Amino acid sequence: MKQYPLIQLIHIRKHRENTLQQVTTRIEQQLKNIEQKIYLQEKKILEYHKWRLQEEENEYTKLLGKTIYSDTLNEFKIKFSQLKNQEIYLEQELEELQKQEQNIIKELNEKKELLKQAQKNTIKIEKHHEIWVEKEKMLQEKTEEQETEEYKPIIIP
Repeated sequence: MKQYPLIQLIHIRKHRENTLQQVTTRIEQQLKNIEQKIYLQEKKILEYHKWRLQEEENEYTKLLGKTIYSDTLNEFKIKFSQLKNQEIYLEQELEELQKQEQNIIKELNEKKELLKQAQKNTIKIEKHHEIWVEKEKMLQEKTEEQETEEYKPIIIP
């Protein structure tokens, strides 16, 4: 039997499908990693926020009942401002991680769609290959039948 003329195409499509599967798996791992980072960042922000509020309360408690000078008040305001700025910075880091997560999700969806299409294309060419093999078998059988008919001895009565 002849070799299937599109066998190279089957190999190429399977290779493309395998490559896309590997890329998809890698992107899924990136998504898990970024989700873990987001979780940790959210936890860090929550803990920092609780700590900052407690720190402010402690500082206010220390100042209660004391005479406060403008220098002390300014230092107090600066300290609280710095603490709040640090919290804002942590929240900005979280927003950046969330943007990265959205980009990864978008890329993952695109690759999954490409993988799905590659799988469909591979299935199509494999079905074509099966049909071709069946037709080749039928042709070969038909040819063999014709050859045997040509060589049948003619019996003359």
